[in-house]
Amino acid sequence: MENQVNSVNVETAVQLIKTNKDLQLLDIRGPYEVKATGFIEGSMLLDPSDRQIIETIENLDRDKEYLLYCASGGRSFAVSQYMLKKGFKHLNNLMNAGYMELSIALENSK
Repeated sequence: MENQVNSVNVETAVQLIKTNKDLQLLDIRGPYEVKATGFIEGSMLLDPSDRQIIETIENLDRDKEYLLYCASGGRSFAVSQYMLKKGFKHLNNLMNAGYMELSIALENSK
């Protein structure tokens, strides 16, 4: 079976975060966005404009499960496709939503 990126909605993303303690969140936004809007605790920031992003991705565990998000789903989708080509097996991308929606949903689920 070929690996693929799972496109998930906000509700599914919240369930993944709550039920999978090994899940690594990857925040694909620039520092200016994070400074303006905040971040989800435990997320790893991968600035898409940083030249080091490729090296950072190369050093991640390919067997770990990841949830990628950005402001709206576009940049995280592009990064998830790159990771898929590099052999990452368990990728989830938050589509048609972004950090703000996920952050609010997580806060409301407490």
